[in-house]
Amino acid sequence: MSGFFNASRSARQFNNNMRLKYFLSLFAFLSCFAISAGLTTSQRSFEYSRTQQQIWKFLEKDRQTGLELENDRIQLKIQLEKSGTEMKGEDIAAFNLVRKMYAAECVQLPSDFCKAWKNHVRAWDKMADFLLRANLREYKKSPEDFETTDSEIKEEHRRLNREINQTYEDLISAAKKYGVDFQY
Repeated sequence: MSGFFNASRSARQFNNNMRLKYFLSLFAFLSCFAISAGLTTSQRSFEYSRTQQQIWKFLEKDRQTGLELENDRIQLKIQLEKSGTEMKGEDIAAFNLVRKMYAAECVQLPSDFCKAWKNHVRAWDKMADFLLRANLREYKKSPEDFETTDSEIKEEHRRLNREINQTYEDLISAAKKYGVDFQY
């Protein structure tokens, strides 16, 4: 009988060892999974915050360029005040702005953000072209460029301003998708 008890005891001990191995294996698997998931999440968070930082820096550069536009306008207006035209100098300032905007590289940033940026640059490019044509019309250097009335020119100016504002809002909305709440 002692052999039966020994065999029974060995079987119980074997079952206990198997249960222990099963629970240890399960614990090891879940621990590794949790660590792996934690590393993946923290790596994604790091990448996400890096994207946020890049977008923020890009928008901050654009803000600085906008401030430079305003300074250029003021300086040109002071220099050209005697000419009596409201828009003179604004076209030059707008062209300088567009040149700087085209030079800004939207690389390593999300594609939807870059698309919004390109649309914003195009809107400013249209405005710069409009301002140049409006000033040429005013000086009668190129009358065929404008066969429109002053009220039509003012309306076109307002329309282009609305387009610039809308494309800027689209740019800010694209940034918000990535957690960047930029205020100008």
